[in-house]
Amino acid sequence: MSKVTIGFICITFAASYFTYSSYISSEKLKTVNSDMALSYLAHNQKWIEQTDQLRAINRGQFTVTSVIIGKVGADYISDGKVEDKGNSICYTARYQWNAQTRENPTLLDANKCY
Repeated sequence: MSKVTIGFICITFAASYFTYSSYISSEKLKTVNSDMALSYLAHNQKWIEQTDQLRAINRGQFTVTSVIIGKVGADYISDGKVEDKGNSICYTARYQWNAQTRENPTLLDANKCY
């Protein structure tokens, strides 16, 4: 093999590695942010406005909205939105939660707002 061929293989491998690493990092970031969105939306849906966490949200750092869009058995399906105005972060989430206990919400989908 010539030096040019070996160099081309090395460059191709390095580019593939960095592309894959960037993809993995963005997927991890998406997971963390989705969990954050679910957490805030679940707290909002459970009507616990007295908590320090929700008071911080209501001070304007975060805006949280949540709307029940349907029911499946004993569970509600909700669409919600979390906006962190200070850091320009916005996520929408669709999740399912138990109508009686209002616990254990399950994230069905989360997306970054544009």
